[in-house]
Amino acid sequence: MAPVNFQTTGCAIISYPTWYYIVIHKHRKEYNILTAPYSIRLDDDLSKSLEKEAEIEDRPPAQLAVRAIRSMLEAKAAKRAAIDTALEAADQGKFVSAEAMNAWIDSWDSENELPAPKAKADINHDSA
Repeated sequence: MAPVNFQTTGCAIISYPTWYYIVIHKHRKEYNILTAPYSIRLDDDLSKSLEKEAEIEDRPPAQLAVRAIRSMLEAKAAKRAAIDTALEAADQGKFVSAEAMNAWIDSWDSENELPAPKAKADINHDSA
């Protein structure tokens, strides 16, 4: 596969016998921000899936890779924030009882689904 035109896509895809490289080049054109070159190695199955999806969406594979990486990092940041919030509540002695959590989970997919339980400071918990 020949490299893609840098002028139109801002990226190059270079194929080698066993590895696939996606190189994202510096540009200011589309979003008026500066990006840095970065290369990653993809196995054959992943590179074929990425190429197929890029073709379906009529976008460069590098653009899909950037979106996927950004989405994953945002999800991880949100998860860390939720964990930090829960740890802060726990440090203040606020917990959700096992009974409340089990009742909520048991109500899933029922006509009377309960709202998520709220942490309370008056929960008794054993140090087992």
